[in-house]
Amino acid sequence: MSLQETDAVEKTEVFGEKAFSQTTQILLQRLPNTMAQNLSVPLAFVALLHLANEKNLELVKVDDMSDIIIRQGH
Repeated sequence: MSLQETDAVEKTEVFGEKAFSQTTQILLQRLPNTMAQNLSVPLAFVALLHLANEKNLELVKVDDMSDIIIRQGH
């Protein structure tokens, strides 16, 4: 990976808000069957925590605690 490609990856931001439940459903549809079968919600959540730390994402609970909203942190 070149320095320019690395810089582009590092500057990637999340625009708008995304729901964790919607994101996991889309991910499961896009993954090959074998990988989708091995992906669990806890594993996806751990990956989200890692990305939130790396990309300065903010995780906000929904009032009824049924989902998590993902958005760019300040």
